[in-house]
Amino acid sequence: MSGCSSVVERDLAKVDVVSSNLITRSIFMYFFKTVGSAIIEVQ
Repeated sequence: MSGCSSVVERDLAKVDVVSSNLITRSIFMYFFKTVGSAIIEVQ
């Protein structure tokens, strides 16, 4: 039983890492788009 729960916890940890990476990437892309468009407008 304990072995099974550790596998589930490991999978949840993987999902947490992937979702946080996706959130970080989406925030970075949004920031890059807004800052990039502002830089282009200044030039």
